[in-house]
Amino acid sequence: MSWTRTGKLVAVATFFLFVIAVMNESAPVYVLGSAGLFLLIACWLLSRSTLHGLSCAVELAQTTAIAGGRISLVWRLRNDSTGTRGPVVIAARAENKTVAIGATEQQRLILVIRPEEQLICRLDFTCPARGRYSLSDIHLQIEDPLGLFRRNLAVAGPPDALALPPADHLGNHRTGRRLLSRGGRRRSTRAGEGADFHGVREYVPGDDLRRVHWKTTARTGELAVREFEQTWSGTVAILLDLSQAAVRGRGAEATTETGIRAAASLARTAQMSGGAFMFATRGDRRLALPVERGEAHLHRLLVGLADIRAEGPLSLGQLLRAEAQTIGAGSVLFLITPATDRTLADDIAGVASRVAQVIVVAVTEPEPEEQQLRAETAFTRAVRSAGAIVVPAPRGGALESLPLLGGDWLSRARRVGTAVTTGGAV
Repeated sequence: MSWTRTGKLVAVATFFLFVIAVMNESAPVYVLGSAGLFLLIACWLLSRSTLHGLSCAVELAQTTAIAGGRISLVWRLRNDSTGTRGPVVIAARAENKTVAIGATEQQRLILVIRPEEQLICRLDFTCPARGRYSLSDIHLQIEDPLGLFRRNLAVAGPPDALALPPADHLGNHRTGRRLLSRGGRRRSTRAGEGADFHGVREYVPGDDLRRVHWKTTARTGELAVREFEQTWSGTVAILLDLSQAAVRGRGAEATTETGIRAAASLARTAQMSGGAFMFATRGDRRLALPVERGEAHLHRLLVGLADIRAEGPLSLGQLLRAEAQTIGAGSVLFLITPATDRTLADDIAGVASRVAQVIVVAVTEPEPEEQQLRAETAFTRAVRSAGAIVVPAPRGGALESLPLLGGDWLSRARRVGTAVTTGGAV
């Protein structure tokens, strides 16, 4: 039980009335002071019975939501007494435990409950970012009829709610289905799993000498190499860099959030195109999903990404080496990173022969400083030299503006494949 502001004013006024009455020996002032004291005692006794017959319980209307949406806390209140209860204030507070988005959100509702009445009402909380939302400070508050005293009833809270990262639909899923049905090929002199012999061509510096076709070389007098085509298996492999050292920005504007949204969007586009996808990352924990397809598989990924933190010890290159054996032959491999580590090119070269194409989604600064711009440019050149496509994704920007991340990724991969393996620039 606690005082209201009105109750404090009445108590202070009553005290001063008694002081004045004693100093002036004034009977009328004694009467006024006594009336104030009687009023306080009466309201205090009434406030002790205000919660009598009143019961309540809370639950979540849904345990998951999409970032940018709402979660609803449903209240069930019942008045089993013979008197009206009110005004009754119900209140709760929601806090994101995963992403630092600033102040917590508090909601309250004022209502009146009549005798033998049962009410069902809800408090809605917005979810501005993905994460685990904890509902706390859930309580019911009621005052005496004159509003001098207040009583609070703490209510046991429900389990935490999850706000899933948004998964945009990138590109045209009909295009994606056509590509899945006919497959794709990336030409290379390196033979790997799922690679078919394509033909013979003239040797260029950098080709693997083990692929020299000696009969053609003897006949023409010039070195010639065997060329293979890597068939796309219809599988997308997604690796996300959640290393602590690579994070830039804070809260919902951090590079982590752009990377997670890109990963979720790529998975959703693959799922809607009828393809399968695998996923791996190392944040505050390892999150890895095998190659599967379907809505349930996508939902498992979104739930896993909802409350993961960018506190991983591994760089993207180290993650790629650790997860190399889980990447299926002929996959389109997406690497999502905010880092500008040029050594990633060496790790890409190590898996390039097994996959149809490597696409690096580089989370960049929308307005980079000169030093950052130079680092991003050098990173892009190094990764392209290893045969990968580099797609910039501005931090906090819209992914819908990146057509390469839609259903057109494979046709683009086929166009650049030959240029990469013959020494051309991407």
